[in-house]
Amino acid sequence: MLTKEWWLLTYKWLFGQKKAGQEIRKASYLMGASLWVALISGALGVGALSFVRALVTGFETQLALGVSDFFGPLSYKSGWRSEKEHELLAQKISYPVESYWQGQGLLVGPKTGRGVMLEGRRMWGASQQCSNLNNNTNEIPLLTIGQNLAESLGVQAGQNLKILLPGLLKGSLNVKVNAIKSFGLQELDARRVILDDLSLRCYLKASGKTLMERPGDYLGLRFYPKISPNDEVALMSEVSVLQKLIKETLRDAQPLVKTSKEQNRNFFKGLGFDRAVLSVVLGFLTLAACLNVAAALFVIFFERDKDMMTLRALGMSPLQMRRWILIQGFMIGLLGSSLGMIGSGAAALLFEKGKLIRLPPEVYNLDHLVFSFSWPEQLGVYLFGVASALFISWGVAYLLSRMKIVEVLGHRR
Repeated sequence: MLTKEWWLLTYKWLFGQKKAGQEIRKASYLMGASLWVALISGALGVGALSFVRALVTGFETQLALGVSDFFGPLSYKSGWRSEKEHELLAQKISYPVESYWQGQGLLVGPKTGRGVMLEGRRMWGASQQCSNLNNNTNEIPLLTIGQNLAESLGVQAGQNLKILLPGLLKGSLNVKVNAIKSFGLQELDARRVILDDLSLRCYLKASGKTLMERPGDYLGLRFYPKISPNDEVALMSEVSVLQKLIKETLRDAQPLVKTSKEQNRNFFKGLGFDRAVLSVVLGFLTLAACLNVAAALFVIFFERDKDMMTLRALGMSPLQMRRWILIQGFMIGLLGSSLGMIGSGAAALLFEKGKLIRLPPEVYNLDHLVFSFSWPEQLGVYLFGVASALFISWGVAYLLSRMKIVEVLGHRR
């Protein structure tokens, strides 16, 4: 087992200092290209891997927030049930609960018409009476649409549109665009429409109209606990609580409560696959970059080969020599990985705050790069960089420890 003296000796060999007025000779490998190439290449490999992982994680986090904003962090498809049943369940939950129904419609704007998937929504716990809705029961129904759909229709917030609801309502219906939002997915922004169910019911009641007969009032529920959509553990814990409550209240033997990511499983799986592919490719590049550590270790050996073999002649075993070389590789890997992580964080901050790269928001739903540094993920990247340097160092250590003492000491340069 190598003692701390070997670590100190390795440090002095790599980072020679002046001592007692007498300059310790700095070996050529310290200031030469080999060591600096090993450090810089290792830093670039680890930094690139860290940068890409943070970028993909940031992109996924932003999309998860957008998707959660549309679908709700948690949702339950109850089947068609009455308004009273949903209201009874909502009263037992402390955070906001929303009921919804779905249907198809044709939305007609100034430019063109577009077939849309419609969701009528009603938030429980807010004002539930038509008399509380702006004190005006003749207020036309309110609509929330995606950014891409608004651009296609040529409409802005506050303008009125016409909507046809085949199978639900005879004739057309005047609606008001209450808000234009980006939901995080192209399909949502281009095809989905949210209709305020309470304003619709109040308008129809004041107009003497009704929706056509349906199996029930609402099709499902969306839940909005104060939990991040990326906190899978907390969400799954809340799912268990909700499923138990639904069983008791709605008498559903097997209620299925889903997170927003589960509802869009294919999309997020595809994103996870892309991240895995990029990580593997950059991981191999990092491993290849660490080959420069081998070059640096060989230069270190040939700069101090006679010193090292003298130690071998004085009793150092091949195993101790291998461990010593591993210490040198570990120090290089540790420093290179640290520089890479610092560079990655600085580059991410520069790109995100400076908005150096502009993205087409209609494609990515983001206008600039967004990064999210997950500490467990980044720790894995850091340890991978150090482990790669150790792996390469082990091969070098094995080869050098097999060299004969007489051959090295007898060689003249």
